[in-house]
Amino acid sequence: MSTPRTLTLSGVALALLAGAALPARAQEPGRSFEDLEASGSLLAGSYIRLVDRDGDRVTGRVESLSGNMLSLRVGDEVREVPESSVDRIWRRRPDDPKWNGSLVGLGAGLGTGIAFARGSCSLPDDECLAMTTILLVPAFSAGGALIGYFVDRATRGYDSVFEAPAPPLTGSLRVSPVFSRNGKGVRVSFSF
Repeated sequence: MSTPRTLTLSGVALALLAGAALPARAQEPGRSFEDLEASGSLLAGSYIRLVDRDGDRVTGRVESLSGNMLSLRVGDEVREVPESSVDRIWRRRPDDPKWNGSLVGLGAGLGTGIAFARGSCSLPDDECLAMTTILLVPAFSAGGALIGYFVDRATRGYDSVFEAPAPPLTGSLRVSPVFSRNGKGVRVSFSF
């Protein structure tokens, strides 16, 4: 039998479980190499993917970043990449322990299981509370640990740390009205 209290506790528990699975929002990418230096988001040893202005992709490890020059190790070679030639840079997220996501999910599942167990019984019914706790807490804890593990594995990848500002538009558009004895119109001209 569902009571308003049961439904409220169940809703709160589900919201907590869902909120625990959401990844944190990443910071905005830097617009210059100076931004990257100041924020410390691109350190020596970082594994990155880079796209240059021509659309070519390069993957390697950062040797150093100073001023407007990036030293990047690609295989056995070190390349000097000027800021003006870079369109975007993504940094690989550092690996965390495999148990990390499982532990977060276990905690969320444990709390959800306890909330469901307490909300399922009309208190003070100790027998009902004991039975639902024995059944629900381990099931929710195991489920939360599994969900946490898979969410942790799914959020591996790269974070955007640099995005070059778009070049200024150089085109122009000119619109002018035309009036004559023979008619009216609009003259449109554009250039790029």
